[in-house]
Amino acid sequence: MDIADVATSLYEQAKNGNIQAAKFYLKTQAGWREDAPVELYQPDDDRTWKIQIMQAKEDGTSKSYS
Repeated sequence: MDIADVATSLYEQAKNGNIQAAKFYLKTQAGWREDAPVELYQPDDDRTWKIQIMQAKEDGTSKSYS
């Protein structure tokens, strides 16, 4: 297994809902940081939450990975 295999696995895990993988990916690849805890789960909430991973391009547009 090489670095590309690990990176691909991490990316796939993030896309498939692994919150820890998504957070790690965002922190290391997108400059995302946590200033305060974020609560995404509420037991009495029937809504489904979707996290969309975006990458900023040099021309100011963004690419979605959802």
